[in-house]
Amino acid sequence: SVLATVIGHKPDRGMLTIDAGSLAMSPDHGAREANAAWGYGLVCDLAGRPIEDLHVASLSQEHGWVQRAHGDQPLPYERLPIGSRIRVLPSHSCITAAMFQHYDVHQAGLLMARWRRCASHG
Repeated sequence: SVLATVIGHKPDRGMLTIDAGSLAMSPDHGAREANAAWGYGLVCDLAGRPIEDLHVASLSQEHGWVQRAHGDQPLPYERLPIGSRIRVLPSHSCITAAMFQHYDVHQAGLLMARWRRCASHG
């Protein structure tokens, strides 16, 4: 997952802005046809539980925009105030894995290990 921060609300457009874009998550849809509700990533709470039917609908280099996958209900802005943290499960993980020097491994909210990225020497 990618840990992201909510940095803006756009109620007039039915979206919110996060500080994780295509540099943190791949702009590749992966198997989007198999699960169109994911968009570029499934939005979850810090424990990794999906938040209603929210997904990352579009990306720029540094930002992502979260919308509902279905329906026209308003986003739960009160549950996701500016400054709150979310986890995004990217639809495709190659670029996500390549962009970070290490990976924090969590279990039940505790940091269990820090894995360093393998580098090819040859």
